[in-house]
Amino acid sequence: MDLYRKVRLACAEGMSEREAARQFGISRESVRSWEDQQTIRGIVWHRRTSSGRS
Repeated sequence: MDLYRKVRLACAEGMSEREAARQFGISRESVRSWEDQQTIRGIVWHRRTSSGRS
């Protein structure tokens, strides 16, 4: 699996941008940019939200 997909999957499963950047050795700006590209590529990723939010 390429790095882009690994990062997107990790973020979709609830990992923060900061944590993903640290884990994969890339900048937070790269993670943020890749998340913004999801709509450009036509990929629909749903970020999990905590159930405690109102």
